[in-house]
Amino acid sequence: MFSKNKIIITTTLVLVVIGVVFVVAKYQQQIFKKRFAYNNFTAAQQEKKIEVKLIIDTSTNKYEYNDVEITANSTVFDVLKKTSTDNNFSLVYKESDLGVFVEEIYGVKNNVSANKYWMYKVNGEIVNVGASSYEVNNGDEIGWYYGEATIF
Repeated sequence: MFSKNKIIITTTLVLVVIGVVFVVAKYQQQIFKKRFAYNNFTAAQQEKKIEVKLIIDTSTNKYEYNDVEITANSTVFDVLKKTSTDNNFSLVYKESDLGVFVEEIYGVKNNVSANKYWMYKVNGEIVNVGASSYEVNNGDEIGWYYGEATIF
């Protein structure tokens, strides 16, 4: 009798342990699926297109490009580079570990002695991030302007 109870208790404990392992494994699988789905977009999601407006003000001429179509998660610099390629205007820049430094747009070069450089705004606001780091959103208005650099 004692040995029959021992078998029943042992069997019950084994079944409980198997059940707990199954529940934990199922829970971890759900967490993995959520993380995997979050970190790995489908090709369609990666190719999602957005539209932005680009304005370039050289201080003597103003160029507007409405409805610039670009891939989601693109940066301010990506918009400028794509637009320069699509519309065949000059764009000179340097890449470094800190990001991209725009040196010339439409033939207008930075002028160190006059303290004039190419700068940008997004939706009318000065951005404290490099153009190759700032991701644009659908409907953003990007303004590149040539002017005197000031410390603000």
